[in-house]
Amino acid sequence: LARLYAPGGETPRFPLCFMTNGGGVTEATKAHELSSWLDVNVQEDQVVLAHTPFRRLAAEGRLRDLPVLVAGGGPPPPPLPPPLL
Repeated sequence: LARLYAPGGETPRFPLCFMTNGGGVTEATKAHELSSWLDVNVQEDQVVLAHTPFRRLAAEGRLRDLPVLVAGGGPPPPPLPPPLL
């Protein structure tokens, strides 16, 4: 990875993007984590998270009145209680 960066690890030599299916944090937080883990400078605009593409659609209002299904991993939620009769 260091070869993709100029000496010192501050500036990528080429356009570089980090993609992850992880979520739960902002792109800025993930950039900071990646910078620490990889010992290179990763900027927020170089990070694409699972939810990143939705941000622009939501900001444009294109999803405002539409149902959206978002699925992910993790433990399943507890079962719903039985209906009251």
